[in-house]
Amino acid sequence: MKKTASVSVCFFAMTVMFCLQAISADKEQICSNYADTAVQQYNFGQQHNLPGIVPPVWSNDRNGHYNWCMHGENYRFANNENAKRQAYLDKKIIKTPPKQQSGSGGAVMGTGVILPDIVRTSVSTAGDNSYLGCFRDLKDRDLSGYTFNSPQMTKKLCMETCRKKGFGYAGLQYSQYCFCGNSYGRLGKADNCNMACAGNSKETCGGGWANSVYRVKSGESNNVAIAAGLNPANQMMKSVQHFNQLKKISNTPDPIVPIFMHTLEKLNSGSSSFSEIELAMLAGIKVLSPVQRKKLMDRWNQIPLNVRMAATPTTIRNLTPTSIVSMPMFTGALVEAAKTIEIKNTQNNTPQQPHALPDIAALQNAGLVANAPRITGFSPLGPDGPSVRVGEKFVLSGNNFGDNPAKTWIHFLRYKKGKYVLVASIHPQQINNNKITSTIIAPDIYDRYYTKATRVIVEVDKKFSSPISVVIGASLQPTPMITRVEPLTVYPGGNILVTGKNFNRPLNLFMNTLNKKASAYRSAGFYFNATPTVLNDKQFQFTIPQDAWSGYYRFNVRSGNSGYSDFSLFQILPTNYKVKFTHLKCIDESSELSASDELVVAWVIIADDSAWAKGSSEFSNVDKGETKNFSETDGLIIPASGGWQPVRDFIYFRTTLYEWDQGDIDSYNSAIKSVGEVAPAVGTAIGAIFGSPEAGKKAGEIIQVIGDGLTKLISWLGGGDPDFMGSYSKTYTAPELQNLTSSKPIFSDEIPFFNDDATGSDILYFNITRNYSIER
Repeated sequence: MKKTASVSVCFFAMTVMFCLQAISADKEQICSNYADTAVQQYNFGQQHNLPGIVPPVWSNDRNGHYNWCMHGENYRFANNENAKRQAYLDKKIIKTPPKQQSGSGGAVMGTGVILPDIVRTSVSTAGDNSYLGCFRDLKDRDLSGYTFNSPQMTKKLCMETCRKKGFGYAGLQYSQYCFCGNSYGRLGKADNCNMACAGNSKETCGGGWANSVYRVKSGESNNVAIAAGLNPANQMMKSVQHFNQLKKISNTPDPIVPIFMHTLEKLNSGSSSFSEIELAMLAGIKVLSPVQRKKLMDRWNQIPLNVRMAATPTTIRNLTPTSIVSMPMFTGALVEAAKTIEIKNTQNNTPQQPHALPDIAALQNAGLVANAPRITGFSPLGPDGPSVRVGEKFVLSGNNFGDNPAKTWIHFLRYKKGKYVLVASIHPQQINNNKITSTIIAPDIYDRYYTKATRVIVEVDKKFSSPISVVIGASLQPTPMITRVEPLTVYPGGNILVTGKNFNRPLNLFMNTLNKKASAYRSAGFYFNATPTVLNDKQFQFTIPQDAWSGYYRFNVRSGNSGYSDFSLFQILPTNYKVKFTHLKCIDESSELSASDELVVAWVIIADDSAWAKGSSEFSNVDKGETKNFSETDGLIIPASGGWQPVRDFIYFRTTLYEWDQGDIDSYNSAIKSVGEVAPAVGTAIGAIFGSPEAGKKAGEIIQVIGDGLTKLISWLGGGDPDFMGSYSKTYTAPELQNLTSSKPIFSDEIPFFNDDATGSDILYFNITRNYSIER
């Protein structure tokens, strides 16, 4: 009865307005965005000591804003409230047009406050479909939620696509590329958005590595780099604020934080039954003190259920203290979360239709000419009809061939430039009225690829037969034989010497892999092309490309049109690397009210099917323009401990920068240790996931979900309220690493963390070093 009644109520509500369940998700999202934006506006006003920034309209109580929005129909007016506050900020702060101040890197406002150029964009929330500016992009995309390209690209096409996919921002780039996401601007502004849209030359669609960014949803919470949920007033965040801060790492649901808290709940309930993945979480929990565990559980329980559920994959949303999360359930939740990161393959793989050879009329219709020669058969026959090689004998059957070879011609015509042309003519070697025997002796009449037909016509006393189609191939050469391959193991970029016989030019080499099972980033059946260099008829060599995957391979060869040699085997070994962060440079320190910055760095690292966490020591008293070096111990993030890391498929690392108060540094260290206990089991899960070819197709997205989840766990376990200064992931596949280090053993790169002047901006520098000493 209760179930029937509830369905009736919902049906009645739909006839009036909406079913409550149908609108709850949108309402919650609107109110969540509204509350985030309201708090950002309040903090921004407080930071610049603006008058009139007082509660309740102005407040950093995120729960208060959220609850007001959720009450009754208030969510309908949320965007208006944000717009009102924004208008007040614009009026008070931007009194005069900005002018560039030499050397400041920013604009001088009428209030005398120096702000980075992107501040005005980052705090603006009013208006729909509004242009937000031109922003830089890199290979690790600024807008990374969804991408596609189209030769008909327009502003509307891009914005509508991003809106339908549920993203808040759209970026147009290089005339025909569209990028969607829920944050933008972390790489700073650009000034080269000057390319016309491919589908509308009157519109601008970014430039090279530059996005023309638009807001596609009104009232959207701005996750631009400088407004990423920071806490410039250093006021304690509410539990829900801290949890929502994790969205700044990624908006993708993931199972890691929820399962960690589920395991803690099981431990508190006295359960003694734990699965493999729960035991890994339990090892991480035991690193925390009892006081930390209690605070963590209290904070978890203070978060509204709908907020928690929105960040949890559906397959694990109904866990209780008696539920057991199996490893398959965990990996299934990872795959489910990865499916929310939709990557559309826009490459056009439509095969081209082969060009059809047009028929030609017979030179003379035999049926209209008395006693004209007529061809009724040909031998030898191949799988697809008449087929012969240069140097081989052939037989034409028919009638009216005569008996004088000198008066009979066999003509060969090839199709060239839209018509058939005569390429050779020969006399028969043997002939009678019904049979002609001869040998293909003309070297220029064969088809080197043995695929296209030649027209053959018999002429007797200037009378012509109808043509027949014959495939003529080049003469057979001796089949090559391989007797030795050295070395049998080689690194990318190395050479292989092959010894044998009959290695005549042109020599063709055919390669394929024995590693048929798809793994993290490579697909099944991968192979590479290599061009053999013939040294003499007994030896040739070839070079392994730098972008070749490691694994076992087999190859064989043929010389021109010879038969194929037997297969031979060799192995490409995975290359070995170290990744070391060398130093950080402070571009702008945090608020002038603070003497200097106290910075720490956290990393989550995944290499093939291993995972671990790493944290740096504290960098104290970091001032503007100053450089701080990482210690040898802190900076080396790959491998996990000393030596070198062989990279078979890929390496991934997410770098997160915090300004963490001295009093919270112990919590930070315990968070790193806790995640360090959890990570190896996640590495085991990766191997289980990629045992499935179907899941392997989502390799990149699954790695992103895992990296984001472990990074969120570090932030969640920290306990204090650190300033989150940004999180940045890097992924390099094995072939990419091999190419980057092909000319020199060290590849250098940097990670920028650009924030507002309340939080500070820094750049981290790192090296990837290849171990050439063992390769040569």
